[in-house]
Amino acid sequence: TGQPADVSVLPGVSATFRVNVSGNVPITYKWFRQGLTANAPDPQLLSIGSNLTFTPKTGDEKYSYFVEYQFHE
Repeated sequence: TGQPADVSVLPGVSATFRVNVSGNVPITYKWFRQGLTANAPDPQLLSIGSNLTFTPKTGDEKYSYFVEYQFHE
């Protein structure tokens, strides 16, 4: 278990994070992006699902991406 590994991506090139959580109940995933500057806004919800694919537009985008998961009974 743990968060996805760090990745560096060139502008215009896609990157995909994948997560797999085991369990025998339904699981939901939420992917977020957080800016790395001191005045960065709150984390932004990007996607719901086990994968996140994104393509940076410029080379100066610096974000932390993370996933939250929840078991539903």
